[in-house]
Amino acid sequence: MAGSAFVLGLPLLAAALVYLLRRWAPMAATVSALVAAALAWMVWHWPPQATVLLPGRVLVMGQPVALLGQELLLTPAGQPLLVFTCALAAVCFLYAGCISQGRSFFPLGLVLLSLFNAALLTEPLTRAPLLLAFAGALAVYVIQAGRPGSTRGALRWLLFPALAFPFFLVAAWYLDQVPLNPDDPAPFAAAARLMAYGFLFLLMAVPLHGAVPALTAEAPPLVSAFLLLSHNGVVLYLLNALLRAYPWLVDYHDVSRWLLWLGLITAGWSGLLAVGQREFGRLWGYASLFDFGGLLVALGLGAPVGLPLATSMFIARAAALVLGAMGLATLRHRAQGDSFQRASGAARRLPWSVAALLAGGLALAGFPLTVGFPGHWTLWQYLSQQAPRGALLLLLGAAGVIVGYLRGLQALLGPLHDREVEREPRLASGLAAVLLLLSLLLCLRPQLLSELVSTVTAALATVARVRL
Repeated sequence: MAGSAFVLGLPLLAAALVYLLRRWAPMAATVSALVAAALAWMVWHWPPQATVLLPGRVLVMGQPVALLGQELLLTPAGQPLLVFTCALAAVCFLYAGCISQGRSFFPLGLVLLSLFNAALLTEPLTRAPLLLAFAGALAVYVIQAGRPGSTRGALRWLLFPALAFPFFLVAAWYLDQVPLNPDDPAPFAAAARLMAYGFLFLLMAVPLHGAVPALTAEAPPLVSAFLLLSHNGVVLYLLNALLRAYPWLVDYHDVSRWLLWLGLITAGWSGLLAVGQREFGRLWGYASLFDFGGLLVALGLGAPVGLPLATSMFIARAAALVLGAMGLATLRHRAQGDSFQRASGAARRLPWSVAALLAGGLALAGFPLTVGFPGHWTLWQYLSQQAPRGALLLLLGAAGVIVGYLRGLQALLGPLHDREVEREPRLASGLAAVLLLLSLLLCLRPQLLSELVSTVTAALATVARVRL
């Protein structure tokens, strides 16, 4: 049995079982979280070169599978991100058992997990954006979560991957023409230009950023965190893989400079818009965009600093987004909304959730004593030496996000808007408290992530044999 078939098939089989249990949220959440966590453990402990004896089966983790003209293969480069998406899904499923994120989240979340994993396993790489488009189409249902009304968040999240994948398919067609006339540089130039356009849509950075605040404003918060982190992870993996496998791409685009300025514009614009928000969902979305802009800036610094710094920032981003999602989910559920007016005084009834909401949001801006501070501070130091104006723009964007959350804090500490607001569930507050303490520990001792960052960076550098 091939490892890729096992990695993709297990969540799909579990999704069929969870669909039958969807009306019993605690049971569905437990099964979904256990399956995702078990898969994360297996992929981490069974590397691509491993052969595992299962009851009645021999599992060869690195064996490829051919499907519809493409190859699915577990590689060392994709292994860390596979572990990450599975672990992320497990945490989101577990918390969704406390605070409902929609009945469809458990079965469809497992299917989405399989699609994101398939995008990491597929070769040629130019087919992976098509899987992201399929994931965007399926995500419509978990974003909407059976709610009537606005569909803006679901539509925008579907739109950008759908617009992106044709660019990659046409780029692959141009490269197929190379053997016909090897001395003609036109196919290479056209392919590089088309892939750049495709990545602009997939990255969802400014000015093509409308999907992110629309998603966080309308989707259940844990759904937003799962989709944002999984999508960002796959896109950044594809960008790294293509640049390493096809170094001639940099002959047509100054990728480092492109990422640097795209990140700075995203961070500055997001911070400016965050100041005037009056809903925690949209504020969280702009804070997420600011952090993603900083991550792109880190990648734009280039070797030897860029990739390790971006990896550590992505890990901190995951902790911050999940923490913020936990707090926002409880606030929406108990206060019946996330506007500053509806959330007025909520800190008195939901202390742990409010702490998670603020800590997660401020971490995305790199506020001191949050999990995002070490990465953002390191980035600012490097940037202040290479591009002082860029460092100032990044600092102003962070200030905008922080001011937005300080305005939210003023509302949270104000008079209680609804005296019938129930207190947070004990399990939910316990999970939030654990993640808060873990985030504080990672802020005070960032060196704890050094070995993990080194492992991930080394794995991402192993891209060697990849087909377009």
